[in-house]
Amino acid sequence: MSLKETLVDLEEQFDKVKKLIDNSNSDPETAPYTSKYAAREHLQSMNTLLDKVKSQNEANDILHNKIIGMLGAIQLQLGTIALETEELSLSDKHYDECLEIINGHTLTVEVASVCLNLYMQLGILWGRRHYAKGLVYLSQAEDFCKQLKEINMIPIDYSDYFKNDFTFNEEEAKEKLEKAYTLILFYIAQAYASSNPLKSAVYCHQTLQRQFDSKDYEHIDWALNTATLSQFFMVRNGFKQAKHHLSAALFMFDEYKKMVDASVDEGEEYEAKLETYRHRLGDVSRCWIKYALNLLTNSKERLINTENIELTACTCTDLAEMDLSEFEVTKEDMSKMIFQNMDVSEYDSRVGHHFLLTMDDAKKVFHFAQSFVNSAIEYHTLNTHASDYVEIMQDYSRLYDVLAFYAEDPDVRCKIYKRSADILEDLQSAINPQYYMRYCRQNWYHLGSTYSDMLDIKLEKLSGTSRPTQHEMTKVNTLVEKTVANFTKFIDSFRNASGDLPSKISDGGEKVFLLAYFHIAAKQTKYATSDRVVLADRIQKSIDAYKALLAYCKANPDAGELIPAELQLADMMVKLLQLKIARINNVAPPPI
Repeated sequence: MSLKETLVDLEEQFDKVKKLIDNSNSDPETAPYTSKYAAREHLQSMNTLLDKVKSQNEANDILHNKIIGMLGAIQLQLGTIALETEELSLSDKHYDECLEIINGHTLTVEVASVCLNLYMQLGILWGRRHYAKGLVYLSQAEDFCKQLKEINMIPIDYSDYFKNDFTFNEEEAKEKLEKAYTLILFYIAQAYASSNPLKSAVYCHQTLQRQFDSKDYEHIDWALNTATLSQFFMVRNGFKQAKHHLSAALFMFDEYKKMVDASVDEGEEYEAKLETYRHRLGDVSRCWIKYALNLLTNSKERLINTENIELTACTCTDLAEMDLSEFEVTKEDMSKMIFQNMDVSEYDSRVGHHFLLTMDDAKKVFHFAQSFVNSAIEYHTLNTHASDYVEIMQDYSRLYDVLAFYAEDPDVRCKIYKRSADILEDLQSAINPQYYMRYCRQNWYHLGSTYSDMLDIKLEKLSGTSRPTQHEMTKVNTLVEKTVANFTKFIDSFRNASGDLPSKISDGGEKVFLLAYFHIAAKQTKYATSDRVVLADRIQKSIDAYKALLAYCKANPDAGELIPAELQLADMMVKLLQLKIARINNVAPPPI
């Protein structure tokens, strides 16, 4: 067979390989790799042919480099097929052989594409086995891309090696190289995701920036990925970067809406696009709610725990001003977390990113978030997306809870808590515990805590008066009843069909289960009454709740480590309350 005939045969076989791989998704479930196995046979046949051609053309440098590239491409494809058919050891063998073939030829236009893709595939292969080694290969791919760009080498894509009438198009080749670079950054971001989320976020941003610059993106996907990225920044108080990415997401949604509205066709396709727009805009609205909730909450915690507040109020929500060396991220990295060639000032200016100091500051953020609550529930309604709706309203309730902290007037603070409770009360009346027990359980505990906070405010206010009015006592007792009722419902939600509580609470709910008993016990004694019988009954109920807590911790000693202070106090309160109830009943106290 002549060289020309051999090259024609190779081209035909490679075309068959591509078609088999492209159509492999159509293979039956009983034989999912039929097409890939057939493609493997063609590649092995091609490899045999090329070995003969290589031995006959050692002196032809131009043809030699092309053959090296083709042989490397075949081993690369064989390795990728083995990877996709879960034959990892075989995949590793083919990739090693590919590396050996191209060694010494990587910086040639005929081979560079194979080298780049090999590093990427090795990163994927080893990412399944050993995270660190996979990351090494992906970093080599990134460095190799940078090297190619520095020396202005635009490699021929290895899929074009087998085309005999191929004409090199530099623009297309450059575009393929840039796409490969973007894909490498994306893979690196994924590799860092579990071990170093902040480093992952840096690479995600670079990926999104490159997609935006090259206009290689789907509007909705890009916006959702950008909004999701904001969550990584919030975890480290990077509210400046989080806000910018959420603003960029809104910018992209508006661009998408303009594109859809400009469409001539307003049929089913148009409606489908509008439906997608409304759905995903609701998702981004939820991200904005989280932004506001985190900013309010973290500002609250900072006011409680931090001294010298004024000195750091304007700088510590910008990651570019923080030392992040433990995450292998520099200040320069963070200063680049702003999308270039995108004007998001219209969206960015709607809310601040600095820590909050006053009620006026907090109210601005709260009302901003409130607008996104309304936006989110336009799509995520109780009837159509019940779980999403419940979670949105829970966040809405939490917004009121944290806003209450900033109110200096106790009456205002109590009214804000009341609004938080009203949201959850309405929610509880609208959902069925049989289907939404997880949410109902969360709401009962939250309601118990909220009414407990309201009760503490009322009691503190009454502590300065000599004798509370009947109206004031009624308010206190109503809050005691609501606190106890909701914590009791929370505890009872763990009972089985026979009405028995489990001997051990699982799924991380043990601490709040025990705290519910503690809150019940503590609030029962706050009931305002002059009736000795009623008072004794309340004290006994408090003792019973403390004893239930103590009995659980005795049966599960490790549980006591979750609430050491409350456990010690419960033991002491049982003894004190038994003395108190004995005095009320004029009987001898129990032995201590």
